[in-house]
Amino acid sequence: MKNNIILFLLGAVLCFTACEDTELDPLQFDKLSNASILTLRGASFDNLFDRAFLGAVDKFSVSAAPATESFDFEMDFQSEDPANLGNVEVFARATESGARVKVAQVEASAFAFPDNKARYQRAKVSVPLTTILSALNLDIKNIVPSGAMSVTYIYVELDLNLSDGTKVPASAVVNTSLTESTIFFPAHSMLYLAVE
Repeated sequence: MKNNIILFLLGAVLCFTACEDTELDPLQFDKLSNASILTLRGASFDNLFDRAFLGAVDKFSVSAAPATESFDFEMDFQSEDPANLGNVEVFARATESGARVKVAQVEASAFAFPDNKARYQRAKVSVPLTTILSALNLDIKNIVPSGAMSVTYIYVELDLNLSDGTKVPASAVVNTSLTESTIFFPAHSMLYLAVE
């Protein structure tokens, strides 16, 4: 009986160590690089909590001239290595599940420290509504403004490209606990509200 237990334990140890494949390890700490993310700041962040914006970062009027409207937001590049920023690609969708269309690109040179006490670089971005509508092949006359019974958004997403070749797509920022903070909100997925 004692020999059976010893043989069983020896077999179990050999089974778990003989087939070790380090490439299948889900926690490959030796391959991790510094984390990087984009976060909303300024009025963009404040608008999220303003009832008039219905969770959107910015809003536009369907009755205004499209040339006078733009999607404006401020974002910080948060990273342990600020020099690792390549660029940020801005995409828009007409519907939540629609195709993404590139509407702008923000270069690393657009980011700067807002003051000498700031820890992260910030950029102010403005994408003309006419650019977004043209890219999405939308006519502002066909956009139904948000009202009591429905809400209409244009969906804006940001992909972060790092200088080391790493890409952080909007779809990679899926941890919902990131959006539960009152001081931190990822800028990778945003809403642009259509109003009267």
